[in-house]
Amino acid sequence: MFLAITKKALRAALAFYLFGLICGAAGTMLFTLELVDSLYIERDTLASELSESRVRIELLEQSLSERRTRVVRSVAVQLDAGDQHLTLKLTGAARELLDGLIGQEVAAVDPTLVQAIFHRRILTVEQHQFEVNLKYLVISDIVTVNLDVTKRLGP
Repeated sequence: MFLAITKKALRAALAFYLFGLICGAAGTMLFTLELVDSLYIERDTLASELSESRVRIELLEQSLSERRTRVVRSVAVQLDAGDQHLTLKLTGAARELLDGLIGQEVAAVDPTLVQAIFHRRILTVEQHQFEVNLKYLVISDIVTVNLDVTKRLGP
């Protein structure tokens, strides 16, 4: 039995091979995009935590050198903007407003000042404006701020 390979059969085989190659590449791309997105979120989260930790360590070292009593060790910001990327960026922006509290004596933290910082505060993230309001505040070694976030429409 002889097998004759014609140009038509060769073209069909090449077409099937290229079709399979394209489908495989597209499937791999879709899988990889989700993985890359989760890695970006993880990287941004870790970078934010590292930044906060560096500020906290610096302020705590300064506080230890001054021999204060009970001091604020860290600031925790809780909010939900719906999107993980947006929540992460808004949390970082809100945390920057409170970084000055780290290293202060707990008794010296003024709750009305913290409330005033977040009362109808406008934060701009990714060319969008968001209004934040303080839901509740817990002052101890860790200052916990829970914020309500609403997207602003217009100027």
